[in-house]
Amino acid sequence: MKFALSLCFSLICLSLLTACPPQTISQIVNIQPSASPSSSPTPDPTTQAVIQVIHDNANNLNGDNITEYWATLHTDSQFNQLMPAIYTDLRNARTQYNIVEAKIQSQSADIASAIVKRRTSDFTGTVEQEVLYTLRTNRDGKWKIFNMVIQSMHYIR
Repeated sequence: MKFALSLCFSLICLSLLTACPPQTISQIVNIQPSASPSSSPTPDPTTQAVIQVIHDNANNLNGDNITEYWATLHTDSQFNQLMPAIYTDLRNARTQYNIVEAKIQSQSADIASAIVKRRTSDFTGTVEQEVLYTLRTNRDGKWKIFNMVIQSMHYIR
């Protein structure tokens, strides 16, 4: 119980530090990893790269690849300041993250935003969240997650 409260507290702090008002959706491109290539148009390489980073981020958490998880985060993001505080919680967490759907909200050469529906499950149950991801190109030119803000969430029984 103490661990669950600690994890919840860490996630709430993370959400508060990265909170910003929701933005208006200007462009929506629906990309679902389970869709067959012939059923939807092929997204451009930049869109694919943005969506891949979001999936890599969740997959690395699921696989306990904490180093690879941090590698999906932008070097200038606030997450890097929080790393020492939440590293232990992430290392001990048994939460599973499932990206249900990712939609590009807006995109330019060096910044993109996406609305992501994800499900998180742990021993207490499952939560479905809608999260606004902001990604930026890093110094090496690769897309990295700069910010995440939970827009809504509800518990699934």
